[in-house]
Amino acid sequence: MKRLIRKAAAHAAFTIRRLVLAIPTLLLISPAIFLLLELAPGDPMAQVPLTVPPDVREKMRLALGLGGPTHIRFLKWTWQFFVIEPLVFADWLFGSDLAGGQQRVLRWPFRSPVMDVVVQRMPQTLWVVAMSYVVGVLIALPIGI
Repeated sequence: MKRLIRKAAAHAAFTIRRLVLAIPTLLLISPAIFLLLELAPGDPMAQVPLTVPPDVREKMRLALGLGGPTHIRFLKWTWQFFVIEPLVFADWLFGSDLAGGQQRVLRWPFRSPVMDVVVQRMPQTLWVVAMSYVVGVLIALPIGI
């Protein structure tokens, strides 16, 4: 019995260590991804028709928050992703009003919040992943045997 408890404690310690290690990993990966997206050519305004006058296009860029410094945009993006979106999820889950109508990250082509699009497409994604695992196992078992 003591051995089982010791083993469970070791598993719990391992899990806690991994979760604590995930925090600095997220803190290093998120700015790297943000900066990679910043360095990519174009922005959401590249999809606006050329018939839109340049001054209107610039006003649209400023309205989207694309005119500010990169570090400020990163802080806003981080705040929206790690604070506002979980609050919106809690509002949906519990029927509360924690988010209070704060601005969310919008997907430009759909003009809807990014997380709504992610949640909408999650079942198809999980279906494809599950089927790929099934096919992988069906192929790997005969080869392994």
